[in-house]
Amino acid sequence: MPEEVRFFARLGGYGVIIAIVYWIVSREPIGTVVLVGFGAGMGFVSVMLALAVRRTGRGRVTEPLWRLPALPSREAEEGAFIDEEARLPGASFAPLEFGLGIGLAALGLVLGPWLFLAAAAPLAVGGRDWLRGVVEEHRAVAGGDRDGAH
Repeated sequence: MPEEVRFFARLGGYGVIIAIVYWIVSREPIGTVVLVGFGAGMGFVSVMLALAVRRTGRGRVTEPLWRLPALPSREAEEGAFIDEEARLPGASFAPLEFGLGIGLAALGLVLGPWLFLAAAAPLAVGGRDWLRGVVEEHRAVAGGDRDGAH
């Protein structure tokens, strides 16, 4: 079985085990139901991927599940989630900065409005950097520069 199938199966088992432990410790039904749902969902994904692998006869799943069975292609022979021709974005702290701003703003809902002020700078800088990167990537892809940020 491919690693993707085993990964989702492990996540499903983890969700179910944690749900059992959570129920024993807390006897809280909502959290237990959510954890069981997580485990069941990951188990479902793992079963669907296993069926897709079996249906295609390959060791890897390279197409979305709704498009299987797929015709053999060059990407199918290279393995899952690999597209060596795709342009990769450059390294950036923008998602981290933006996430920090969102976290501070969320804390502002609980701890007070002064955290909204603290969130303004990371949100502005992270958002600006992120949008600038998106525009540069769009220009590079539209211009045919696929190797620009490898």
